[in-house]
Amino acid sequence: MNDKKLYNNPAEIVDDALEGLAKSNKGIKVVKSHRVVVRSDVNQVIQKGLVTLVSGGGSGHEPAHANYVGEGMLTAAVCGSVFASPPPSNIECALRFAKSPAGCLVIVKNYTGDRINFGLAVEKLKNEGFKLKMIVVGEDCANHSASMTATGRRGLAGVVFVHKIAGAMASRGCTLEEIVDHLKIVCSSLGTVGVSFSAISLPGSDKLLFNLDNDVYSLGLGIHGEMGAFKEKMSSARNIVATMFDHMTGEKNPVRIDINNSRLAVLINNLGGLSNLELTLFANEVLEYFRNYPEIQIERIYIGTFMTSLNMNGASITVLKITTNSQLTDLDSKTTANGWKNQDSFGINNDFELNYKEEEKEYTKEDSTISKKMENALKEALQHVIDELIENEEYLNLLDSIVGDGDCGSTFKRVLLILKEKLNMNKLRTDSPFALLMQLSELAQKDMGGTSGGLYSVFFAAAASKINKECSITTIGESLRAGVEAIQYYGGAKQGDRTMLDALLPCLECFKSEVSSKEISKLIKEKVEEGVNETTHLKARAGRAAYTDTVHHNKPDAGAYAVGLWMKSLCNKLLIE
Repeated sequence: MNDKKLYNNPAEIVDDALEGLAKSNKGIKVVKSHRVVVRSDVNQVIQKGLVTLVSGGGSGHEPAHANYVGEGMLTAAVCGSVFASPPPSNIECALRFAKSPAGCLVIVKNYTGDRINFGLAVEKLKNEGFKLKMIVVGEDCANHSASMTATGRRGLAGVVFVHKIAGAMASRGCTLEEIVDHLKIVCSSLGTVGVSFSAISLPGSDKLLFNLDNDVYSLGLGIHGEMGAFKEKMSSARNIVATMFDHMTGEKNPVRIDINNSRLAVLINNLGGLSNLELTLFANEVLEYFRNYPEIQIERIYIGTFMTSLNMNGASITVLKITTNSQLTDLDSKTTANGWKNQDSFGINNDFELNYKEEEKEYTKEDSTISKKMENALKEALQHVIDELIENEEYLNLLDSIVGDGDCGSTFKRVLLILKEKLNMNKLRTDSPFALLMQLSELAQKDMGGTSGGLYSVFFAAAASKINKECSITTIGESLRAGVEAIQYYGGAKQGDRTMLDALLPCLECFKSEVSSKEISKLIKEKVEEGVNETTHLKARAGRAAYTDTVHHNKPDAGAYAVGLWMKSLCNKLLIE
């Protein structure tokens, strides 16, 4: 597996990142020699007699912990190397900057290295008269062995809730003892479980920290790139969320959290590599899960990246049982820390849907109907176009696969089958070229989709603007020109860019009033064939293919070839009349 990382020197990745963070945030300063981030206004905080807060741990968990430094959250954070606890001397540096007569609270995730190193710094400075307290956060609900070891439950994303509540309490002037007493309740009301879908490597190493088959995911992992406590078969997001809550709350789990009849704050956390699309889908399934339990009240919901494991492709769910309304006030209070997203609305939005009913369109245009003879010719021409394009599905897919995703023919077939059904059921306005073109525009937009659907929709809509009752050769030519010019304007392509325009543009010069329709038909078929063949020598310069087409090809562009098919079919069945 290729797990590339961005850095200058892997040994300096943390220092470079902290420098970038401080340069872009006037609210913090960095002690580069000790990897410590401190609030810029730390002296004012101390002068006000407020309790200060220090936290930290290994790097690789960003935005934790440096991004939680700011008014309303941490006073300082100390960062170790990736997944490694910071040394006591660096922690001591942070505590000296945060020294306050009101005292300093040290918040530590439950990992042995952090407990020892932070504890050592705390005990040393206590001997110098510092007023210090340390609280350890451990809320992992998946690692069953945690209940049977001295180490206890690991600290995960739940510590972010602790940062936020402690920061709000300190800002409003609570004493060190009051904050510690309340945080003990908070910590006992936390639970977290995480999942991962792939392994990661450390910066500077191409070795994955564990192996995970494609058909399984890891449940109950920590935040240091380690394998989870369990492996489960890959399933839907809905089933994965249900499994996570089953482990978190299951009665046989000795480290379970009981959330029955509870008021909850829920933190849905990206472990680093999950796309935002997947994260919000994941969040939706979490919320849908709770719909099955009306006795549980979701007071607050937070979705984002709060505590990562480098670029781990996974997510975690943290629940906090709300025991006092002051906890909600503390969660709601504003902070300048850029790792926490201030929200103006909270809880689940049950009234989230807007109804929109698309009205059936009645396309009318004065004097736009045609004779019965012309209508029958038009129906026959449409049927011929449909049959011709469907018959060439596989070849169009082949042409499209050269520089595209190979679905051009299938896309046409999908929309043409719908068109064929409408034609057979007399649901197309073949009596009115204007109404028909508008119907085709709507069909392309809704059922064809993608760039091709958009271009054809624009083409038909623009072409309709030039249609009138006579439907003369001149009118047809003007209509075609209007459609082609619309494709050029909105699509941005031009002749020679290896697109459908290379087949369409040569046809525009064929419409001459002094020439019979049969001669025009012959001329169009010649010109469109020349345009299609010309694309075999062209390099794509427009559309998605422009980014991937690096060589010339000996086969025509799929879009141009499709134009050739329907243009020649129309000529054979319509213009010769």
